[in-house]
Amino acid sequence: MTRNRSLFLLGIVFAGALFVAATGCETDSASDIAINISPAGGELNAGQTIRLTASGGWNYRWSCDQNKGYLSSTTGSTVNYTAFPASSNTTHTITVTAVGSSQGGTNGTAFASSYTASATFQSK
Repeated sequence: MTRNRSLFLLGIVFAGALFVAATGCETDSASDIAINISPAGGELNAGQTIRLTASGGWNYRWSCDQNKGYLSSTTGSTVNYTAFPASSNTTHTITVTAVGSSQGGTNGTAFASSYTASATFQSK
């Protein structure tokens, strides 16, 4: 696991004097986070609905090409995707982004990150 350390300086002017405070933050690197979609791909019939589940993150936001299909929801860890009738060999890509904030480091400093994963299905 890779740890990143950052130092933040905060300057405050009070009664003509500059006060400087330093605080540190230790966070996990992006390589420590893995967002997954299950199933991650496969074949899809026109009009078929598939259930997709995201894992490895928090506060999921889903998106897709709205000309090829639609999602039952754009938030949550589980959604349904329904393919519109399409010509054969149409590629459907569904993307999920996990966004949020958490407490970390040695002093509880808050940080925010986002991570993305995609699933690709081919129309038969």
